[in-house]
Amino acid sequence: LTFWYHVDTVEGTEGVQLRFYNESGERLTEREGILWGQTEGWTEFSEAFPEEARSQKVFLEWTLLSNESEPNGVGFYLDDVVVE
Repeated sequence: LTFWYHVDTVEGTEGVQLRFYNESGERLTEREGILWGQTEGWTEFSEAFPEEARSQKVFLEWTLLSNESEPNGVGFYLDDVVVE
């Protein structure tokens, strides 16, 4: 799995969680780490698919975790997703 992202969030209180679901919508797993903080620009992410999500059709979900307190960053941007 490879994609480019830009994140501007408050580290420790908001960030992005990547989750993997099967065709039925059941959650298979989620990535251990949360993408948070600020990147200087577009940043490449590249990581092997988790074992639970291989050899089947899956849905990927990037969930922006946030709270209602201020200040908040501008969010999360995603581009050029490639699954090989």
